[in-house]
Amino acid sequence: MKGYDRHFGCRLREVIYVGMRMLILENDLIRVNILLDKGTDIIEFVHKPSDTDFIWHAPWGLHKPADHVPTSNRPEGTFLDVYEGGWTEVLPSAIAGSHLGAFFGDMGESSLLSWDYEVRSDDPNQVCVELYTDLNRYPLHVEKRLTITQGSAALKFEERLTNLSEVPIELMWGQHPTFGSPFLDENCVVDVPECNVYTQRYGEFPRIEEGGPQRWPYAKGINGSPVDLSQILSPKSRTEDMMYLGDFKEGWYAITNTSRKVGFGMAWDLKKFPYLWYWQCFCGPNPQPFFGRAYAVGIEPWTTPPIRLEQAVADRTSLILGALQTTQTSFTAVAYQGFTRVHHIGENGGVEGRV
Repeated sequence: MKGYDRHFGCRLREVIYVGMRMLILENDLIRVNILLDKGTDIIEFVHKPSDTDFIWHAPWGLHKPADHVPTSNRPEGTFLDVYEGGWTEVLPSAIAGSHLGAFFGDMGESSLLSWDYEVRSDDPNQVCVELYTDLNRYPLHVEKRLTITQGSAALKFEERLTNLSEVPIELMWGQHPTFGSPFLDENCVVDVPECNVYTQRYGEFPRIEEGGPQRWPYAKGINGSPVDLSQILSPKSRTEDMMYLGDFKEGWYAITNTSRKVGFGMAWDLKKFPYLWYWQCFCGPNPQPFFGRAYAVGIEPWTTPPIRLEQAVADRTSLILGALQTTQTSFTAVAYQGFTRVHHIGENGGVEGRV
């Protein structure tokens, strides 16, 4: 690995962190830390010029899944026992359930497995690595290439899923990044293209009513007044809500700290991910493991609304892979500086907005 000793330009390193292999991709503008032994979770996405890490870090810390010994088996699986925040790749389901005799816990299998990798390019101008794994309970092979280029604050993804069997399978596929402090505060705003909002009953301390569609950025509050969902609240609000956005014409979003003029955005393939899940957790006193300690926002491209896989199959919103079939997609995550609102993010990470 040539980039291991290079201290300029694009470089990569494999290190051991909390007993797990971690891959670090870095150039002059961003640093990205990826846990190879825990679902390829991205546990840091740092914009170096502003020294900003966008990722939420859970206050209970990071734990190695292989070392976890539960006091009892929870019906929704072990994901929350070892959830550190971060950005999780989710396959083949999001909510505990079963399909074709295979049972899955929350956030499926991919989020807890170890992945292997190969270096595809490694020089000062560009680093590209390919990560891959096979699921245990589903005949699914997952590959993803991550690329950084010198002078660009974008991380580019190319992902491919392959059904290894001669039986058609159905699944849910999502990217689950969560954002936290000190980047996240009441100065943050969320920008998306024109879309509709579908709100859900979620948790015991919501501020919005269940329903939809309603036009972004507003939803009906539980007191009957409209709520602006683009505005992030402080931890003192003590609320938690879950919703999803749909009916987009473009696939991008941005979350910006207007005081610091720094932000994070994504652009993705709308045909593959037509839904955007939106989790607002402003220290709502929800149950284990949070107990009111989660000040976090998740903004997540998905193939499917936030329902169980069984329901997605019935609703025909699941992703279907035929016998030995492969599907692929690409998307880009980007850090940016100098904007207070964002009007557009291009597929290569170009950002347009208001300064």
